[in-house]
Amino acid sequence: IVILEDNAMDLYFDSTATYTSTTAEYPMGLNISGIFQKIPPWRNLMQKTEPIAENHITITRPLFYEGMRSMGKKSSQKGIKKLILLLIILYFLIAAWILYKGGSLFTLAGETIMIAALILWMTFFLPRSRWKTRYKALSQDSQTAPERTVRFYENSLTVTGNSCKTTDIAYSKITGWQESKHLYILECAENIRVLISKDGFTSGDFELVKAHFPSK
Repeated sequence: IVILEDNAMDLYFDSTATYTSTTAEYPMGLNISGIFQKIPPWRNLMQKTEPIAENHITITRPLFYEGMRSMGKKSSQKGIKKLILLLIILYFLIAAWILYKGGSLFTLAGETIMIAALILWMTFFLPRSRWKTRYKALSQDSQTAPERTVRFYENSLTVTGNSCKTTDIAYSKITGWQESKHLYILECAENIRVLISKDGFTSGDFELVKAHFPSK
């Protein structure tokens, strides 16, 4: 059987089309009818590479600090709170000892100021110092705020930075997510965090991509 005419090219662009052909018998011909009834594999691959959502974010310093504060609620701040509790217990023990021994109130006031300054440093200045160092590394000492484009696909997401370097993260590596005033923060394996701007979706939305994440 020889194919005289068919719609094979239509199948490349429309998976719902049905293959049809006009054939004629030929003694030396090769029967190839039915070859194009299957959807070309590369067409399925092309469908998978189309993003279901896209997000753009300019990571300014205040926005970065907002994300760090939100992440700190579940990590470093727990340790800081324990240290503060120990300092407060230690302060009361020292105060009780001073009063018991009839010590000077000036000594007690000095201890109070020292403990208060230490707590202030641990809760405010120390975290900001760390955030400043991390933001400097993120921006690579540039005066321009770093930008990220996050594209969401069926099974993974990609993050592209200023240098056009792209990181691919499978949804199976997402261990959780948090929400702040302006951000969604994806928590991934290997201590990776992805910042998503709530107002940065150029297509799709967070509700759409969240449905693809592993259940908490």
